[in-house]
Amino acid sequence: MKLCTMIKQHRRHYITTTVTILACGLLILSCGKSVDRSDAGLEQKLARFCEQNNVTILVTDSGLGGLSVMAGIEKNLREWNLFDSVQLVFCNALPDNDHTYNSMESTAEKVRVFNAALTGMNAKYHPDIILIACNTLSVISPQTAFASATDIPVVGIVDFGVDLMYERLQTDSTSVVFILGTGTTIGQNTHKHVLCSLGIAPERIVTQTCDMLESEIQADPSGDITRAMIDMYAYEASEKRDIADDAHPMVGLCCTHYGYAANVFKEAFEQLYDRPVTILDPNVAMCAFLFDDHNRNRFDTTVLNVQVVSQAELSDDDRTAIAAMIASVSPATAEALRQYHREPSLFSF
Repeated sequence: MKLCTMIKQHRRHYITTTVTILACGLLILSCGKSVDRSDAGLEQKLARFCEQNNVTILVTDSGLGGLSVMAGIEKNLREWNLFDSVQLVFCNALPDNDHTYNSMESTAEKVRVFNAALTGMNAKYHPDIILIACNTLSVISPQTAFASATDIPVVGIVDFGVDLMYERLQTDSTSVVFILGTGTTIGQNTHKHVLCSLGIAPERIVTQTCDMLESEIQADPSGDITRAMIDMYAYEASEKRDIADDAHPMVGLCCTHYGYAANVFKEAFEQLYDRPVTILDPNVAMCAFLFDDHNRNRFDTTVLNVQVVSQAELSDDDRTAIAAMIASVSPATAEALRQYHREPSLFSF
């Protein structure tokens, strides 16, 4: 059975934020995953993607956190044989090392630069699907001209995070979720707005900006500086809301870098609350959403080519640290990172 049989239901709701208006539709997949998207034609675009035999899948992030998603997808592609051949490309959307998205002064500037990045990536690699493995970029993606006009399915990780948190909050009435992310992600407040629109009480949601944490995790996921920063941000989050003694704390890791330090987050919050804490990692859900028992082994084998590309220079230390974290999941992705291709003119900004 073809991959497009995983599409079962499509419903939509509309959320207005103080920054932008997002139209979010909930696409339920037969593998139990769901995707909230603003694109009314996403269902048809995914169906066309499903029918292809040879595809290019492009994963993008504003740094290297999304390589954990890339690694999980590569592993699943090897095991599930959904396609005859796959070009799997990770493109760092960072314009250069002096212009990070979270340091840009306005949402308009972030949208302009990311639109240029998407346009350049599309022109260079002609992907059949784009996966935005970055919460910062996912919350601004609907505002880009590229995402609004393209025939390519563009799927952001925020959608998976919202669904993961909603499911747990709905099934456990004692739960409270701490949403941790970058300044852009928390500032846009998309996760909380969507959760509240679905009936989750706002007092069950705490948001916390973790400035510069993604950079420290990228350099050393388990280092002393990373641990100290996580302890600090966990404490700041806990001070924002008193929770009942029988409440179940959950922590939403709404930056793809944070998954590399998931155990450190768990330890920090469990020390604060002296009770079990559930970590919710959207990275895992995004890795799995294409894969379903009904479409397994469409082909006997899948020929895979894996690339990591960046316009910005990637330091040896960053590549070594992240490669070590993903090597056990996907040796091919780890090696592609070590041997990454620098593309200085991938896009203009």
